[in-house]
Amino acid sequence: MLILIHGDDIVSSRKALEEHKLKEKGVEIINFDGNVLDLPSFVTAADSQSLFGEGKLIIIENLLGSALTKQKEKILDFLNSSELSQKVILWEKGEIGKTAINKYCPKGKVILCQPPLLLFRFIDSLGDHNERVLTLYHALLAQREPELVLAMLFRQLRLLIIAESMGEKGLKAQASWQAHKFIKQANLFTSEQLYRAYRSLLLIDYNVKTGQTPYNLSQLLDIFLINL
Repeated sequence: MLILIHGDDIVSSRKALEEHKLKEKGVEIINFDGNVLDLPSFVTAADSQSLFGEGKLIIIENLLGSALTKQKEKILDFLNSSELSQKVILWEKGEIGKTAINKYCPKGKVILCQPPLLLFRFIDSLGDHNERVLTLYHALLAQREPELVLAMLFRQLRLLIIAESMGEKGLKAQASWQAHKFIKQANLFTSEQLYRAYRSLLLIDYNVKTGQTPYNLSQLLDIFLINL
């Protein structure tokens, strides 16, 4: 059985992955990084006898999200063959396009974890009046975790930095209307402001993870947005 868990709501997709792992009580769980996995290693793991004798759950992270190599295509061919006897979960840190899903997971179960529309309204408001940004942020916190907000802020600032420095050339992976939207929003900031904001997010993430701050993540993001 093949399951694909993907989407831009990484907090929810991680939660979905953990829920699937909890359901598989007593089975051996094998984790692979899709960026370095090769077919022989995967086949060996899939075919070898479980240490617990209760079957296996194989989890491959980020197999589809980055550039597809010949090794990856061989693994995907095997995943869709009749030879696959183990349960396999593909977890992707972003949304995978329908074309790739239809090609590489035609018979698999697909779980899409998307952020709420309010999150996109909040992200699109960056560079606007601080009062509106903060109002949307506080409304968003009533629905979702601050970790999701942090992840989306990282993503948006990366795209805005690319838009500011490279224009449409750097945004070829985006639809034309999206590229123009990022460029327009990037023009609300200077290059220095964008890089400073990104470094501030990195520091927030580090301080929260290492316990080097008396504030929680939602409070730190509040301060970040006030100073943006």
